[in-house]
Amino acid sequence: MPKIKDLSTIEKENGNLILNYDKTKGMFINLFYTKNNLSNLNERTKLIKKTESIIRKSARYKLYKNKLFEMGINMCAVLGNVTEDIATLEMHHGPIFTLWDYIEITIDYFYQNNMPINSFRLAQQVLNDHFEDLIQVVMISKSVHKAAHNGNTNNTFKIGLDSAWGNLVGYLEKYKGCLSRKHFAKLNEYFELKNKNTDENLFKLKITEWKNKKISFTTIPRIEEIRQKK
Repeated sequence: MPKIKDLSTIEKENGNLILNYDKTKGMFINLFYTKNNLSNLNERTKLIKKTESIIRKSARYKLYKNKLFEMGINMCAVLGNVTEDIATLEMHHGPIFTLWDYIEITIDYFYQNNMPINSFRLAQQVLNDHFEDLIQVVMISKSVHKAAHNGNTNNTFKIGLDSAWGNLVGYLEKYKGCLSRKHFAKLNEYFELKNKNTDENLFKLKITEWKNKKISFTTIPRIEEIRQKK
């Protein structure tokens, strides 16, 4: 790696670095985040958005999507027999947790395991979880994806778990104790549970009941209804 002339850094007490170099004198670089950093909502939001961007632009992200295509997961989960030949298909995180949710949970996982936090480390962890098939995703057309993100929740379309790829039980087992009340609220909402349950084991049971066809989900909306939501 080439050296940059007249470059110097000063480490502050909180672990952040100040980069001093001629025209860039005084530039502030935050390499790692601490709980103090992320207690600030703006800092936390910036970190999550940056991590999202890194993930979506990653070659590994595209590779994972192609992997699912090759496995036969190559049709829109909402419109049915719509393939890439008919419309652009995109990978949607759901039907319960968004990519934002997965990053939030990963941040807490890093805290609990005393792991250094920055956007690149978080992105790597989330991408690893994709390749371990722990992250739930569905393939949907570009227009449906846009409509889904315009909704107030991730359940704009009540997509059944049978349309999603990813081991949700395995994910809950790995990240046990890292879910916030907001994440449990999403699980409760999806499974239409009236009580504010915060027990991962309960949701593992609900998923098992679904696999045994004891839980039914709302019918996927017709194309006409989707168009009205645009």
